[in-house]
Amino acid sequence: MKLMKRDPLYLELHKIIEDVRFMGRMVLAVGSAHNVAMMRDYLKCYGLEFAAVVDDDVEQVGKSRAGLPVCLMETVLQPLRENALVLVMASGRNKSIKEQLETWGYSDNVHFFLIHDLPSGEADSKERFASQFAKARQGLSLYERIKADYGENVHIFLMRGATGDVFLNGLYLAPYCHKLGVENYVVAGDAKGLKRLAPLFCWNQVVALSHGEAEAFQFCYTFWRKSDVTDLFMWENTLPLNKCRLRMQERFTFMETYQHFIYKNLVSPVEWQQPLFAPLNEELRQKYKDLGLQEGRTVIISPNAYSVKKLPAWFWEKVAIELQARGYKVFVNLNPMAELNPFRSMQPVFFPYAECEAILRYAGHFLALRSGLCDIVAQVPCRKIILYPSEIRRPDYSVHRSSRDFASLRPLCQDENQLIELESPVIEDLLQGNDTLDGWERLQEYQRLLEAITERFTPCGKN
Repeated sequence: MKLMKRDPLYLELHKIIEDVRFMGRMVLAVGSAHNVAMMRDYLKCYGLEFAAVVDDDVEQVGKSRAGLPVCLMETVLQPLRENALVLVMASGRNKSIKEQLETWGYSDNVHFFLIHDLPSGEADSKERFASQFAKARQGLSLYERIKADYGENVHIFLMRGATGDVFLNGLYLAPYCHKLGVENYVVAGDAKGLKRLAPLFCWNQVVALSHGEAEAFQFCYTFWRKSDVTDLFMWENTLPLNKCRLRMQERFTFMETYQHFIYKNLVSPVEWQQPLFAPLNEELRQKYKDLGLQEGRTVIISPNAYSVKKLPAWFWEKVAIELQARGYKVFVNLNPMAELNPFRSMQPVFFPYAECEAILRYAGHFLALRSGLCDIVAQVPCRKIILYPSEIRRPDYSVHRSSRDFASLRPLCQDENQLIELESPVIEDLLQGNDTLDGWERLQEYQRLLEAITERFTPCGKN
């Protein structure tokens, strides 16, 4: 394939060759035969060549790919080789390969470079298309199975993504079906928390799929466009057409993507289906009291998030100690049966989604990194302090991002006076973080964030 100056691959490789010293480096390739061949041909124009292709599949070792020998990645790159220069163009595996190389001590944009696939039709080989079509056939079998189980007239909603995605779809789905006249429907997918959130929205027909099954079903939807299937997932990167690149424009917020692009403006916020949370009754009051919570004077901290990197445990310890000194009980939201509690100053508390409103009404305060749980509790009448990254490195609008301007909870809140949203450079978006702080600057920013949090809590004395 002849590379033109307008081609994305030309632009990426040209920039790498201009910016990086190749002399004396062991240049390696990771990718399919088609992708390696394109990179090889372009490097030749500059008098450069690959030493080999590296792969983590033992069965590929000893074979030839694009005229280059295939070697085992671990054998070549372990222990750390400072002179290694790895060009990675491995389709959907770029992320996992990046994580592996970083585990071995290699640095992104120093020892290895991730090169994005060309748009569909340029980079996809016939073999890749055949693989996708085979997956689509698997998805078609799933489609036929669901039809057999729930009736030919059933409408299938495919739901993928994280907890927050499931919850937000729940607000819209029932009124959307009502407006379209859809009475019999199934919610199917591999979305996190799908089974646990289903009772909040009275989804009685739920089909839990594995990751592979959900992906196959998505390919089926892409190839055959069944009129009785609706794909509710807008973050996929595996399909030939990445819808995100059309939809995730800078002018839209997270909630607007649901409003405009999934539910086509047919459902307004006043029509949302409200989740069926358990009421705060005397039985639950006694339960929370027995756990050690104090009504109105307890802070529940949620330190984990799907799209934001974790803050260090010592930071949360300092927050807890400061809040306790101001007279508050402090608990951390984690399941002690499934994970260890890394915090000495906080007892764990774990509750089903149905109790989110009751326990936070009782506690009075919620402190969290921006996560899907924040979507679920946004409408709960309690004080909420939500933490966001303050900087996003050249935002890629084709993927979800956790910045406040995009993912603010304000569209969900019934009382904005109970919502405090704080930003800090020590909080990093998982995909598009901008880590530019040195050690001293980072410590100063941690202190500023600690003060910004604790000053929101008026001392209330101790019992």
